[in-house]
Amino acid sequence: MRVIPSPKLLTSRRGHLPLGERVSIAAAGRAATRPAAWLAGQLEGTLTDDPAGAAIVLGLLPDLLSAGLAPESWAERDAFASALGREQGYVLSVTPERAVLGALEPAGLFHAAACLLQLAEPEGLRCAEVEDRPDFRFRVANWLLNVEINRWAYERGDGRDATLARLRCKIDLAERLRLNVIWFDGFGWDPHRTPDYAEIVREIARYARERGIRLAHAGYGGGYGFAYQRSALYSAPYMGRAYENRRPWPDGATYDCIGEPSYPESRHHGTCLSNAEMQDAKLAELTEFARACEPGMLYIHDIDSGRLAVAQEGWLQRCDNCRRAWPNDDATAPDGMAGAYAAWFRRMTDAIAPVRSDDDDYQGERDCELVFVGPVYTAATESDEDWDASCRYFETVSRLLGPAPNVQFGIREQLVSDREPRMRVAELAARLDAVGNGHGVFVAAFCGGDGYYSDQPLSPAPALNRYAMGARTIYSVNFGGAAEPAQVLAAEFAWNAEAPGAVEIAGSREEALAQLEASRSGALRPPEIYAPGGLLDEACEALYGPHAGRLVARALRGDGRLHWPIVAIWPSFSREVGKLAEVGSSACSARARYWEARVNATEAAANLVLEAERAQSLTDAQREDLKWLASRLHLGPPWHGLRDLTRDGVHTSPV
Repeated sequence: MRVIPSPKLLTSRRGHLPLGERVSIAAAGRAATRPAAWLAGQLEGTLTDDPAGAAIVLGLLPDLLSAGLAPESWAERDAFASALGREQGYVLSVTPERAVLGALEPAGLFHAAACLLQLAEPEGLRCAEVEDRPDFRFRVANWLLNVEINRWAYERGDGRDATLARLRCKIDLAERLRLNVIWFDGFGWDPHRTPDYAEIVREIARYARERGIRLAHAGYGGGYGFAYQRSALYSAPYMGRAYENRRPWPDGATYDCIGEPSYPESRHHGTCLSNAEMQDAKLAELTEFARACEPGMLYIHDIDSGRLAVAQEGWLQRCDNCRRAWPNDDATAPDGMAGAYAAWFRRMTDAIAPVRSDDDDYQGERDCELVFVGPVYTAATESDEDWDASCRYFETVSRLLGPAPNVQFGIREQLVSDREPRMRVAELAARLDAVGNGHGVFVAAFCGGDGYYSDQPLSPAPALNRYAMGARTIYSVNFGGAAEPAQVLAAEFAWNAEAPGAVEIAGSREEALAQLEASRSGALRPPEIYAPGGLLDEACEALYGPHAGRLVARALRGDGRLHWPIVAIWPSFSREVGKLAEVGSSACSARARYWEARVNATEAAANLVLEAERAQSLTDAQREDLKWLASRLHLGPPWHGLRDLTRDGVHTSPV
């Protein structure tokens, strides 16, 4: 079985290190204590205080070198040649006598331990040497079913204790996959949304933090699209206060300011940037949430404009007070929209920095990344001129916001320009680096199987991660626990963007956009991922064992003709009914054939997963996950109804 994610350099050697019943594991130095304890738990090994006599030793390089357990040449390895490598890179060596795992920071030791686990074979640990580091600092495991917004994939109605046990298990899976951010919940900053919510989340956050993993939460900083955007995406309630522009605050009359031009009602939903009293109330809500829940990342969404041109149009609608404070109509200007948002982002940054837990285990400025998203988050289809203007906007915001190494600016997936520099994400990252305030780029790739652009249970979208190089965070959105192998695929290309199956960088912007569309439609099917013996098979076998894993891989692969099984019903069904209102009878017949094939693919997949669930070798947790996946594939009569609706050219209107 391959190591997932693929290491940068793995040299296999003959022989094995026997594990025995209780293999001895030691930490060389205090900094290695937690990674050593985690590895001992995963291997059911015994912790010892004798590094020289242990079969497996973990330690920071200075500690290993002083104990004579690692060669001095390890410090010169490429794994540690960059700042990210020094933070998360590692070297490990397995011989028939001992395994030694070295890094410069504890995060690297966790990653080395995760790699070592995948060298386990019936004979023991396979002898090998690995030198490795990630391509992205933060790599996201998605736990939500509804894009980045809401609906837990791991809350299955079996009570608090069972849910907490499952979440801990899935955190350990994320550690094994070297995913160090979990997209945990959204949308909103109410720590009392359900009974004991803050207590439960804080407990899970600490469990994750001990393993170097952050929980990400999402909500609004302004705009509050849940209040006015009409779509199945926003059918769940907003978990917090949806603010309105009021002057005087909080009981004055509502008034209009900036907004999303296509939604006139958006202009009074908490958008005004000159209303300091309203901002104070927002900051109080946000900091209460941070203290109660101890988030590792806050994804703070503002007006849902996206493109700079749309945000610019909205900026022209600002209120008189905002005009006096920022008179320039140019959205990229210091005394225009960029200056206004820099001031607001600075206030949020300053509010989170001093947040502390009672025992100081959690510290806001150290333990919480702030991701500011909107009103500008760009689009891959924008022209090179528009992209350059967006970069100027972010440069201005970054310069005025000032030093804050835990700040990132969120953008949507980007590709290449037809001018130099070609790689758009890397260009923005370099321009922010030149400003010098420590800000990074967060890429949310919505082009995959997320229910927004596509309902593929296993999308090839992470294979486009080469285009995101230079980002601090890569978030490949998928259906989370509804099709867990998608998390493995996300892990592979988040750690190693050039792993087998990665797409080649296109020669032009037009070609790159065609790749993006092929990913969305399902036409992109790299054999390294989808062919028998590829990453899909390996991922499923790693999750469910060889026999059951092969069956699940067949289920998720579909028939190879853009007919894959359905694990999430709401986006596909609602969009299809809308299409039927717009097409003629011949097109309806074609759609009927398409959905006939999709229904057949789903029924076949459900049967394969049920067969996998009966495998004798499964653990209780594996069987539970397959039972859940089978339930997602048995979505009931609505799909059959859609098939009947389109059959014989019936033309209907959306309900």
